[in-house]
Amino acid sequence: MDDSILDTVKEQLGIDRDNHDFDRDLILTINSVFFILYQEGLTDGVFEIRDNTKKWDELLLNSEKPLALNSIIRWVALRTRLLFDPPASSIMMDALEQSIAELEWRGFITNNYVGEIEGLYGE
Repeated sequence: MDDSILDTVKEQLGIDRDNHDFDRDLILTINSVFFILYQEGLTDGVFEIRDNTKKWDELLLNSEKPLALNSIIRWVALRTRLLFDPPASSIMMDALEQSIAELEWRGFITNNYVGEIEGLYGE
């Protein structure tokens, strides 16, 4: 995907691409989320953005593991929202945390057990 990482996350947060008021804080938050991806073994190296020029297809996903980039994009946006602009409503907070947890669980399973899962289903 050749969309800007920063611009995509801003859109997911309801921030206009041309509004640069929050870019510094968003960049710091996005980079912390990318570090989590690295710690989980989902990327081949630490990845950071500095502005809106980095694209999603530049993200160094672990080349040995099949991952859905759209799930990664959604997870990064949700994690960034949780850290940058958490919802005031406890119901919305729970929904956000559940969405993040499911995407994390699926990413963890895919990353760590994909060979074993395929074997379970005779593939």
